Amino acid sequence: MNTLYVYSLLAGLFFGAWPLMMQRTGLQGNLSATVFAGVAFVVVGLATLKSGFEPLHSVNLPLAFAAGVVGAIGLLCFNNMLAGATRETVTNLFITAIVVQVVVPAAYNMAVTGDLSLRKLLGFAAALATAWLLR
Repeated sequence: MNTLYVYSLLAGLFFGAWPLMMQRTGLQGNLSATVFAGVAFVVVGLATLKSGFEPLHSVNLPLAFAAGVVGAIGLLCFNNMLAGATRETVTNLFITAIVVQVVVPAAYNMAVTGDLSLRKLLGFAAALATAWLLR
Protein backbone atom coordinates (compact mmCIF):
# COMPACT_ATOMS: atom_id res chain seq x y z
CA MET A 1 0.00 0.00 0.00
CA ASN A 2 1.22 3.51 -0.84
CA THR A 3 2.65 5.39 2.17
CA LEU A 4 0.39 8.37 1.49
CA TYR A 5 -2.69 6.14 1.75
CA VAL A 6 -1.39 4.75 5.04
CA TYR A 7 -1.02 8.34 6.30
CA SER A 8 -4.53 9.09 5.01
CA LEU A 9 -6.00 6.10 6.85
CA LEU A 10 -4.13 6.93 10.05
CA ALA A 11 -5.20 10.58 9.83
CA GLY A 12 -8.82 9.47 9.46
CA LEU A 13 -8.45 7.14 12.44
CA PHE A 14 -6.91 9.78 14.71
CA PHE A 15 -9.13 12.64 13.47
CA GLY A 16 -12.11 10.37 14.10
CA ALA A 17 -11.00 9.41 17.61
CA TRP A 18 -9.77 12.62 19.23
CA PRO A 19 -13.10 14.51 19.15
CA LEU A 20 -14.96 11.62 20.76
CA MET A 21 -12.30 11.50 23.47
CA MET A 22 -12.30 15.30 23.96
CA GLN A 23 -16.10 15.42 24.17
CA ARG A 24 -15.95 13.09 27.19
CA THR A 25 -13.44 15.27 29.10
CA GLY A 26 -16.04 17.77 30.26
CA LEU A 27 -13.94 20.71 29.03
CA GLN A 28 -15.94 23.53 27.48
CA GLY A 29 -15.41 24.60 23.86
CA ASN A 30 -12.71 27.27 23.92
CA LEU A 31 -10.78 25.64 26.77
CA SER A 32 -10.88 22.24 25.06
CA ALA A 33 -9.65 23.90 21.85
CA THR A 34 -6.82 25.51 23.85
CA VAL A 35 -5.83 22.18 25.43
CA PHE A 36 -5.98 20.46 22.04
CA ALA A 37 -3.97 23.21 20.32
CA GLY A 38 -1.39 23.33 23.11
CA VAL A 39 -0.79 19.60 23.12
CA ALA A 40 -0.76 19.52 19.31
CA PHE A 41 1.76 22.40 19.28
CA VAL A 42 4.12 20.48 21.58
CA VAL A 43 3.79 17.17 19.68
CA VAL A 44 4.10 18.76 16.23
CA GLY A 45 6.92 21.00 17.48
CA LEU A 46 8.89 17.98 18.67
CA ALA A 47 8.29 16.22 15.35
CA THR A 48 9.49 19.35 13.52
CA LEU A 49 12.63 19.54 15.66
CA LYS A 50 13.35 15.91 14.81
CA SER A 51 12.77 16.27 11.06
CA GLY A 52 14.16 19.77 10.58
CA PHE A 53 12.80 23.03 9.22
CA GLU A 54 11.97 23.79 5.61
CA PRO A 55 13.43 26.91 4.02
CA LEU A 56 10.87 29.68 4.51
CA HIS A 57 11.89 31.81 1.54
CA SER A 58 9.98 29.60 -0.90
CA VAL A 59 6.66 29.40 0.93
CA ASN A 60 3.59 31.65 0.91
CA LEU A 61 3.61 32.78 4.55
CA PRO A 62 0.52 35.03 4.29
CA LEU A 63 -1.48 32.08 2.94
CA ALA A 64 -0.06 29.84 5.69
CA PHE A 65 -1.17 32.42 8.27
CA ALA A 66 -4.63 32.63 6.69
CA ALA A 67 -4.89 28.82 6.70
CA GLY A 68 -4.00 28.86 10.39
CA VAL A 69 -6.71 31.42 11.13
CA VAL A 70 -9.29 29.42 9.15
CA GLY A 71 -8.24 26.22 10.96
CA ALA A 72 -8.38 27.94 14.35
CA ILE A 73 -11.90 29.22 13.70
CA GLY A 74 -12.91 25.72 12.60
CA LEU A 75 -11.35 24.24 15.75
CA LEU A 76 -13.22 26.70 17.97
CA CYS A 77 -16.53 25.98 16.21
CA PHE A 78 -15.91 22.23 16.32
CA ASN A 79 -14.95 22.17 20.00
CA ASN A 80 -17.90 24.37 20.95
CA MET A 81 -20.11 21.87 19.10
CA LEU A 82 -18.45 19.01 21.01
CA ALA A 83 -18.90 20.79 24.34
CA GLY A 84 -22.61 21.33 23.71
CA ALA A 85 -23.29 17.85 22.39
CA THR A 86 -24.56 14.97 24.46
CA ARG A 87 -23.34 11.40 24.12
CA GLU A 88 -26.43 10.75 22.03
CA THR A 89 -26.05 13.74 19.68
CA VAL A 90 -22.26 13.98 19.28
CA THR A 91 -22.05 11.36 16.52
CA ASN A 92 -24.76 13.00 14.38
CA LEU A 93 -23.11 16.40 14.72
CA PHE A 94 -19.66 14.92 14.07
CA ILE A 95 -20.89 13.10 10.94
CA THR A 96 -22.42 16.35 9.66
CA ALA A 97 -19.12 18.16 10.17
CA ILE A 98 -17.17 15.41 8.40
CA VAL A 99 -19.52 15.37 5.40
CA VAL A 100 -19.16 19.15 5.04
CA GLN A 101 -15.38 18.71 5.42
CA VAL A 102 -15.39 16.17 2.57
CA VAL A 103 -17.59 18.35 0.34
CA VAL A 104 -15.28 21.41 0.59
CA PRO A 105 -12.23 19.82 -1.14
CA ALA A 106 -14.51 18.06 -3.63
CA ALA A 107 -16.08 21.40 -4.57
CA TYR A 108 -12.59 22.96 -4.74
CA ASN A 109 -11.48 20.17 -7.08
CA MET A 110 -14.50 20.79 -9.30
CA ALA A 111 -13.75 24.52 -9.40
CA VAL A 112 -10.06 23.98 -10.23
CA THR A 113 -10.58 21.28 -12.84
CA GLY A 114 -13.92 22.50 -14.23
CA ASP A 115 -15.19 18.93 -13.85
CA LEU A 116 -18.91 19.29 -13.15
CA SER A 117 -19.70 15.73 -14.12
CA LEU A 118 -22.74 13.67 -13.26
CA ARG A 119 -20.45 11.36 -11.28
CA LYS A 120 -19.33 14.24 -9.04
CA LEU A 121 -22.90 15.47 -8.58
CA LEU A 122 -23.93 11.94 -7.63
CA GLY A 123 -21.03 11.90 -5.18
CA PHE A 124 -22.39 15.00 -3.46
CA ALA A 125 -25.82 13.39 -3.29
CA ALA A 126 -24.28 10.21 -1.89
CA ALA A 127 -22.43 12.23 0.77
CA LEU A 128 -25.68 13.84 1.85
CA ALA A 129 -27.46 10.48 1.83
CA THR A 130 -24.62 8.98 3.89
CA ALA A 131 -24.92 11.69 6.52
CA TRP A 132 -28.68 11.24 6.67
CA LEU A 133 -28.48 7.43 6.86
CA LEU A 134 -25.78 7.44 9.56
CA ARG A 135 -27.66 9.79 11.88
